[in-house]
Order: sequence, then C-alpha cells, then structure tokens
Amino acid sequence: METTNYIKIPKREDIKPVLHRKDINLEDEKTEFLCFICLEKNLKDFVLYPCCSLCSAVVHKKCWYKLRKTQKLSSLRSKLLGLNKLDPILCSICKTGVAKIEEEEDDDFKWAQDCNSNKEYLQDELLRTIYSVLNNGVDNNNNNSSLHSRYIFVFNLVFLIILDSL
Repeated sequence: METTNYIKIPKREDIKPVLHRKDINLEDEKTEFLCFICLEKNLKDFVLYPCCSLCSAVVHKKCWYKLRKTQKLSSLRSKLLGLNKLDPILCSICKTGVAKIEEEEDDDFKWAQDCNSNKEYLQDELLRTIYSVLNNGVDNNNNNSSLHSRYIFVFNLVFLIILDSL
C-alpha cells in the first residue's frame, strides 16, 4: 500500500524570513530600554531601534553596525580556518528571531547567506585544505614537506584567484 501524498520542502534560498516586529513602545515612561550591546539608554543623539523580530531587544544604530562588522570578520575567520560559520541573522539573545534593524538593506546580507553553490563549496574546501596543509607543515620537521606545502599553497592560491575571477 503506497501513498503518494508527499510534502515538498522548498530550497533554503527560497525561504525568506518574515520580519514581524514585536510591538515595542520605546516612549513608554515606565519601561527603560537599554542597548543590549553598550548597555546605554535612549539618548538624544543615539536613538534605540528594535533589532529582533521576536524579543524586545533594542540597539543603537552605531553599535549595531559595529556588531555587524565584527560578525563579518568572524565569519571570514571561520571560513579561513575551516570552521562552521555562525548564523548572523539569528538573534543572539532569544536564539529564534531574525536579527535585523529596519534600516538595514538586504544587500548587506550577501556575506551572511548560506548558499551552497559549487563555487562557494570549492572555495571552502580549498581553504580547509590550505589550512590543514599549513598546520601539518608546522609540526613536521622534514624540510621536503615544508617545500611541498609551499608549492601546494601557491598552487591553491592561484587556483582560488582564478576561481574567484570567474
């Protein structure tokens, strides 16, 4: 007895998070909101913006962009070391909401998208190989091995540059 009622799961790039802001009244005098990054109040020159779709986290715009810059560097470091990248779109407080301020453009998230294209996969594998070869070359006392690892490194670097230019 076979059933043909299957649910088709959409591809990851087809799934777009819906950004619903939690209703936060920042002008409410009873509640005092603090920037979750610098822990300062809503000052005259630095307005607080809601940054999560589910929780009541708020940030200053300046603090938010500093955090994004740090996340970009961390993502690049993880990629170079062959580690798994953290999801920067996931709220770091509630771990479920979409972390984005309203003024942030979608073009800013190209570095954060988890697209599994062949080009990105090959680049990730190449960087992992380079890292492992360089790591193994440091521990090994054999001079021939370090000579070979330099050639492998240069070859992989040239290959990466050619692949990136395509």
